[in-house]
Order: sequence, then structure tokens, then C-alpha cells
Amino acid sequence: MLWLVGVLTYGGFGLIYPQFSILITGRGFSLQEFGVIQGIATFLSITSLVYIGKLSDRLNKRKAILAGALLLGIPIAVLFPHASTLSMFVALLAFYLLSASLFNATAANWVSRFGTPTGMGRLHGSYRISYSVGWVLATGFMGKALDAWGVDATFYLGAALFAAALLLTVFLTRDTASEPVPLASESLGDVSYFPWPPQLKALLVALGIFTLAQTMGQNLSYIFLREEMQATNQQFGLLSSVQSWPEVPLMLALGILSDRVSNTALVAGGMLLAGLRWILMAVVRGITPLYFVQPLHAIAMTVTEVVIIAVISREVPSRFLGSVMGWRVTITSGAQLVAPLLAGAVGEEFGIRVVFLSAALISVAAGLLIIYFTASGKKPHKIYDYC
Repeated sequence: MLWLVGVLTYGGFGLIYPQFSILITGRGFSLQEFGVIQGIATFLSITSLVYIGKLSDRLNKRKAILAGALLLGIPIAVLFPHASTLSMFVALLAFYLLSASLFNATAANWVSRFGTPTGMGRLHGSYRISYSVGWVLATGFMGKALDAWGVDATFYLGAALFAAALLLTVFLTRDTASEPVPLASESLGDVSYFPWPPQLKALLVALGIFTLAQTMGQNLSYIFLREEMQATNQQFGLLSSVQSWPEVPLMLALGILSDRVSNTALVAGGMLLAGLRWILMAVVRGITPLYFVQPLHAIAMTVTEVVIIAVISREVPSRFLGSVMGWRVTITSGAQLVAPLLAGAVGEEFGIRVVFLSAALISVAAGLLIIYFTASGKKPHKIYDYC
């Protein structure tokens, strides 16, 4: 049931999210103003995430929080195409980011309850495929929906998918009382707080830097496709879809590999390769090459959503998992706060292609940070050996 909920939820996200930046700039806001709107919205959404994670651990009510996140998505999808003022866009984006972050963090926490220490990578990889399936199907259909029904109806369809996911969550799922048994819990005994290892902190810092790069590029990529590359509705939908096509095999393959081989190589290599996408986006001159460039996006999503979550789930004791997941989301949200402001300022002054080059350099820096901390240890085999 959680897998189906993931498909429906990301189907809704796929129908509405690619159009956010297009609608905002279409209302006359500049790239810099768009960055400010996105930045303020992110700031308003991140402050409660850690506390909600702690509340999830304390109350052991993941189902209620997941349902709340889905319920929040419905009015956002209904109201967004009718927004026209800065304050309304800020509010709707803030609630959207809160809804998406809550869903991702709570779902990851919940899914971990079904896993074992040696199978976390495969478990999260298999579950994360549901997001890819929902996104690929929805964005592939989005172009036809825009041509046939227009923007408003496409957003309403997204709201309907959120409603369907909510009904499944409320009536056909139940919170599990089982707990994962991470390896780290064997050595923590009855400690009432989680003693953060320095290397785990470094991993999250690298994730924050990487998220900054990805968000800078992704925030403007849809505007780039529409305004600079002049993509039609059909091309826009297909390009939004094709960027996630490789996620299904990659999610499963990397999920399995993260349980067996060096997580360092997977994370650092993925970050470096993801930066390649932005270099290619900066130099591409036609629509056709984009069908080959866009799939590199799947590498970034796989690294952040499978390998890193698997490492955290494997190493963090269950009673602290919600809090640590909350910190993970807060760190990435902090990067998402800075990214639109930086991307908007650079894009307005130098153009979107320079933003893509900047994103590539920052992504490479994140990968090098992972490599540096690996090299500073004594023959580590995996990132979680440091933890």
C-alpha cells in the first residue's frame, strides 16, 4: 500500500511541480524575484521539520503525519494556478515544500520499520521506485493534458491523485509496531540522545552542498526548457519525464549495491556524474540532445534518496531515526533556501547557462568532500564504517 501511495503522490507532484516556475515567471516575476519567492517559502517550511521528526518518534504515529502531508497537497494543487501575488506564491510554495518534505521523511522512516540492517539499501531502492514510476507516468502525460485541458485542469488532476493517495493511506495502511535494528544500536545501549559521529555529520554536510547544486540547476531548468529552448507542451512533458526514466533500474541496482559495496564510491561518484549533467545543460543547443542529457538527473536522485537514506537507516538506532531523518531534511531544505536566491541572482545577471555551470562546480565539490573524508580514514570500506 505504501508503494501505491508513493506512485500516486509523485504522480501528483509530477503534474504540478514542473509548472511552478513557469507560472510564477509567467505572472511577470523576474528570475531574481522568483529566487526570492522560492527562498522565503523554503525558510518558512524548514523550521518545523526537525520538531515534526521528533514528534513522529515520540508519538509513533507515522500514518497520521503522512496523511497530513497528503491532505496539505490538495488545496495547494487547486489554488496554485490561480495565484498572482508574491505573498500567495510564497504561501503556496511554503506549504508545498512542507508537504513534500514531510511525505519524504515520514515515508522513509515508516519504510525503514520493515527492514533489516543488511537489506536497507534494497528496501529503500525498491520503495523509491514508486516515486519514479509516478513521476515518469505523470510528466509523460502532462504535455497531452496541457494541450487537451489546459493548466488549471492539469493541477486539479494532481489534486485528485493526492486525494487518492490520502484515501489509501487512511483506509488501507496501518502503522507498524516493528522496529528496524540498526547495527549502531548494538553499541548505544540506553543512551537517551544520539551521539553524532563526525563522519556522519560530514556526510550530511556533503549532502547539503550537493542539494545546493541540484536545486540551483533544477529551479531554473524548467524555465530554461520553456523560454530559452522553446519546448512545446509535448516536448516539455517528455523532457520532464525522461529525466527519471533510468531511476527505476538505478534505484534497485544501487539499493542492492549499497548493501554490498563501497557506499563512498557510490555517493561520491554519483555526485560527480550528476555535475556532468549541468555542464552539458550549459552547452546544449538543441532539443534533441536534451533527451540524452536529462536522464543524468536520475543519478542525483538515486544517490540522495537511496544510498544516503540506506546508510542513515542502517546506522541510526530506531528511536532516533525520525529525528535524524528530520535533520537530513532540514539540512537539504537549508540548501534549498540558499539555492534559489543564488540561482536567481546569477541567472538574472549572467544567464541560466552560467547557473548550470555553477551547479556543476558545486556538485563536484560535494563529491570531493566525500572522497576527502574517506581518504582520511584507515582503509574504510563503506561510509557507514565511519559511523
